[in-house]
Amino acid sequence: MVLALTTALAEVRKPSSVSRGPANHGHVRFAPADFAPQGRQSGLAATMTTPSRGSAAEGQQNKLGSYHCNNRIYSIGHGRWLSSDQAKSPAWNLFDYARCNSLLFTDPTGLEDKKDDKKQEKTEAEKEQEAWDKHKQKASDYLDFWLSHMGMVGADGKAISDECKKNLLRIIRMVSWVESKHGTGTGNEPAKDPMQSGNPKDAWWKELSGQSEKGNRFIGGDKCPNYWGGEIADDEGFKKAAKDKKIPEEASDLSRLKDKKEGHKDEKYTAEMSYFWGILYLLHQLREGQFYKCKCDDIDEMITRAKNYNGGGDPEYENKLKKAKELIK
Repeated sequence: MVLALTTALAEVRKPSSVSRGPANHGHVRFAPADFAPQGRQSGLAATMTTPSRGSAAEGQQNKLGSYHCNNRIYSIGHGRWLSSDQAKSPAWNLFDYARCNSLLFTDPTGLEDKKDDKKQEKTEAEKEQEAWDKHKQKASDYLDFWLSHMGMVGADGKAISDECKKNLLRIIRMVSWVESKHGTGTGNEPAKDPMQSGNPKDAWWKELSGQSEKGNRFIGGDKCPNYWGGEIADDEGFKKAAKDKKIPEEASDLSRLKDKKEGHKDEKYTAEMSYFWGILYLLHQLREGQFYKCKCDDIDEMITRAKNYNGGGDPEYENKLKKAKELIK
């Protein structure tokens, strides 16, 4: 016991700095090297006190390395409380603190749990960003492919600028959020079809999968191909271009599906297909006359045109895109 106490005394060290004032509430800041495993302090023997007492993080350290927090005592060396939470049961659970959920609760006195207003659930913008992060790279890659393969330019006939591409990615992101919350929402296969471009009942999917007439006309720019909507996926030139640009087959190759008529209900349908073909159809809605001329310099005008992506099934679609615009900066 004496040896243990001697060892504990030898390993107490002063903190790197002590922060005072309302912003820090009397907390003590340590450098990374100040701690050994289980929270024990390491270094030369020393004693110190924190500026205030009262919470698990605001107490007074004695010479044995334990913190007295008014209503509870915490041992750094043992890595646990030495006294139970007097306001909670069972008393034998010395590990219990803030309902075992310190992400949302604090226990400033050791006697009660309080929800920390600063530790709230993620905001809508944070949820959107987290969901989009899983898809943004493929969305950018597929957009680049179509812009290049179809020789697309801005509505003014000039090359697509960085700002225009930024707007295009933003409108893709808005549509993805409104259609499926980036694959996290409810409805028609959201995880597999974030852009809802594979809905078997929609005209675009019937056109793309060859179930209807030739469909929409996709006119390419200078020395670039022209397609009917129902011909693109099976065109050999398109297949070669997609392969050369290293577009994954699970995105571009509809022949992988067991039954094209099933669209996103087919077990082989993927989120990659959803974005790849959904982006093409969205670009068609943003066209300025011929397909290869793209309206991409005014985000509000783009929203007005993008409402047609929904096919008129939702009269509030444009308003939903506008709300998404405020969320997605």
